[in-house]
Amino acid sequence: MKITQQQTSNMLQQHSQPRFKIDFGAVCFFLLGMFLLGFFLHQIT
Repeated sequence: MKITQQQTSNMLQQHSQPRFKIDFGAVCFFLLGMFLLGFFLHQIT
């Protein structure tokens, strides 16, 4: 499957939206926090 230059530029424009970056960072931070919480709870028990 070939990706044309236009499709690539459209994808880059969609991903360069600031709202997406903020949401992506928040989700990563949330998942990392949940992982650490589960790890610590597992260590305690």
